[in-house]
Amino acid sequence: QDGAAASFVASASLLSRYLRNVCRAPAEPKFRQIRAANSIFDSRLGRYAAARTLLRLVGFVDTQDAGGHSVGTESAQPTQPPPTQANAQPQTLTPMPTPTHAQL
Repeated sequence: QDGAAASFVASASLLSRYLRNVCRAPAEPKFRQIRAANSIFDSRLGRYAAARTLLRLVGFVDTQDAGGHSVGTESAQPTQPPPTQANAQPQTLTPMPTPTHAQL
């Protein structure tokens, strides 16, 4: 049970860090994209559907970039089906652009 608690704390800490970084510096490109293939992201958050859903709820979207699939803020592109095993590519997460006051 201590292992599960430690895993939860590590996951919550990483999620908190991602959100804090994007809130503190929303224009900083390195905080606007999370490579889903990153081993730390994958082991602590990416493998959990609830964590990926939470990232989407706070504004991250699945995007396809030159390096593969990501979740990030660069643009809200149409959802694409997940890659098959034969053509699987790395994934990333990116937050959606912050709406301006006029957009609200």
